Amino acid sequence: MKKIMFNRIHFAMLVCFVILGIQLTSCEKEEDNSPVITGIRNYAPAPNDTILDVLVPGQYVVLEGSNLQNASLITFDGIPATIDNGILAGNYAVVKVPDVIPFPLVAEVDVNKVRFVNTNGETSFDFPILAGPPAITGVSNELPTPGTVVAISGTNLFQIESFSFGGTNIADFQISEDGTFIIFTAPELTQSGPVKVVTRSGVDSTIFAVNDFETGMLCNFDDINTFSWGAEIKNDSQEFPGNQGNFAVLNSDVLAPWSGDWWSGGRSINLNSTQLVSVEDLDLPVDNFALKFELNVPGDWIGTQLYVIKDYSFEADPSYQMLWEPWLVANGAQTFSATTAGQWVTVTLPLTMFKVADSDGLPGKGDSVASLVDLLGDAGSGGITIYTANKTEVATETGFRGAFDNIRIIRIK
Repeated sequence: MKKIMFNRIHFAMLVCFVILGIQLTSCEKEEDNSPVITGIRNYAPAPNDTILDVLVPGQYVVLEGSNLQNASLITFDGIPATIDNGILAGNYAVVKVPDVIPFPLVAEVDVNKVRFVNTNGETSFDFPILAGPPAITGVSNELPTPGTVVAISGTNLFQIESFSFGGTNIADFQISEDGTFIIFTAPELTQSGPVKVVTRSGVDSTIFAVNDFETGMLCNFDDINTFSWGAEIKNDSQEFPGNQGNFAVLNSDVLAPWSGDWWSGGRSINLNSTQLVSVEDLDLPVDNFALKFELNVPGDWIGTQLYVIKDYSFEADPSYQMLWEPWLVANGAQTFSATTAGQWVTVTLPLTMFKVADSDGLPGKGDSVASLVDLLGDAGSGGITIYTANKTEVATETGFRGAFDNIRIIRIK
């Protein structure tokens, strides 16, 4: 009887141990199914599939670990990445770091963290995430007067360690959430030099100098004055505040269809012949250079075309002309006002915009000029005319009144 009781007790204990073992095994199995990240590798064929020590936005990477399938959420610095479960497996997950991470807005708890969530659980992995190297793509006003608000456009303008404009350090500035703008108020500038941005991820600077009133200058209507005839020359800080001395004003009413009488009514700025590009640089690519000027358009500007031509070469074959229509949306189906709202802005027009006429005979709409010699001749010199026109089938929506200053040709590459 005691033996029977012992066997029953022994059997009951055995069942309990079996049940407990099943529960423990189940817990262990569930824990084993949770995602784990052990490292991050570059997504590229060998030998470039190297182990990484830092991530940047827009980069394709491979998360290594276990149970990395069926993801419902993957974040970098708290920003969700696009998930393609077709390239997720048990021991790896291919994913693209989000193109834009608003670093200034990242919560402290999310900084330098990769988070992975699936049906079995979640994990986080500490890993440095930095903005990519900075790149400067534009300067709203290269020759600002003190107090002018200036915007530097670009990419990865985050985590800035230092920023200078024309050799002057700028300590007070703001950056946009997506790292595409730096905005500051111009101080008194005493020298010229590049725009330079130093971030935790790298350095970039412009090839050209700002606050530079000499390099490539064709006409500033003051001490460098090749103006010949056409536009009205003014020095009016009430209508065009923030001006740098004298400037030229183009003025035209609403233009009828096919209005091309550019020589009448102050519709052109005509500059005498001068050196446009040095002879030593004529073998460089055309896209290394741009025509620049400061522009102020207080009112609406819709429909009026702005043309640039060298040496009145209207009848030349080929005749290269530059056509600028900033009021036209890229797809050509819509328009908007190209006003500068009374502010001076720097306009940069690459010399590749000098084109022949298209098959319909419309100037500036065909193929780009192939070389600087084709455009400027062996001497690299000549006169420049900037004029307004309307070479379309409909009248312009508005007239045009704009001030131009500091016309120059600058190397941009």
